[in-house]
Amino acid sequence: MILPRANDPSSADNVRLVVLARPKYDSTNFKHNYIVVFMIPDLIELGSPCPWAVLPPGIHESTLAEVEARFATTPHRKWLFGGFIRMAQALAIAGCSYVYLDGSFVTAKPHPGDYDGCWDHDGVDPNKLDPVLLDFNNKRAAQKAKYLGEMFIAGMPNGPGAPFLDFFQIEKSSGQAKGILRIPLAPLKGATP
Repeated sequence: MILPRANDPSSADNVRLVVLARPKYDSTNFKHNYIVVFMIPDLIELGSPCPWAVLPPGIHESTLAEVEARFATTPHRKWLFGGFIRMAQALAIAGCSYVYLDGSFVTAKPHPGDYDGCWDHDGVDPNKLDPVLLDFNNKRAAQKAKYLGEMFIAGMPNGPGAPFLDFFQIEKSSGQAKGILRIPLAPLKGATP
């Protein structure tokens, strides 16, 4: 698995901006205020035969609001993002903590066909999970019809190869490493653990 370079605060390629607010000096108060802002990094060109600019290699932390602002920029992309939100809500209801977003939706492709990705199964209650999210028949037609994209279980093997989380970090035209977005799903209000 390719780990993000963002975990190294000394890295010049750091994609997280951390702003530390200095408290007024008070010898009795040792509290600090930390403001952390995650930013989706700029897309990079991998060159031929990769047709579109992609995320740089690594797993990049993001939020749904950041994904919307960065990639839901046309009526078609907003429509796809609406499907992604519905899927994320269904996973959150089942207890999923993180989804990984990939596919042409998170590239420079002007008119992506759908989105792809995977979800972390830790903490997911299978009894609350929408069965459509486990239906991989007919090239995931039921998922595409309901949610406008395809999602796999992150740790599930991609055939004889690596798990889907690793698979989605390889650009399919060139075989080069590329990035993926990791998005936390907040529990819905009223949800109980």
